[in-house]
Amino acid sequence: AMKELADEKTNESALSRLEYLGDAAFDVIVAGTNSDNPLVARLSCRALQHRGKKAVKPLCDVVDSHADLSVREMAI
Repeated sequence: AMKELADEKTNESALSRLEYLGDAAFDVIVAGTNSDNPLVARLSCRALQHRGKKAVKPLCDVVDSHADLSVREMAI
């Protein structure tokens, strides 16, 4: 599903699948926040925004370190 996040034709359905998988996809989504592809990283941040306390540290890490401003803004 992460590969499909990079494709604008399939990214919304891929995001839905990752969100549906819940905790089973958590580590994959966190890894996606570090992607060099800003679209993948932004969508991964978006998926983490509804994961509660568990997602706070990964999102803070993105704010502190991602090179792309749009990704850092999505993590807030």
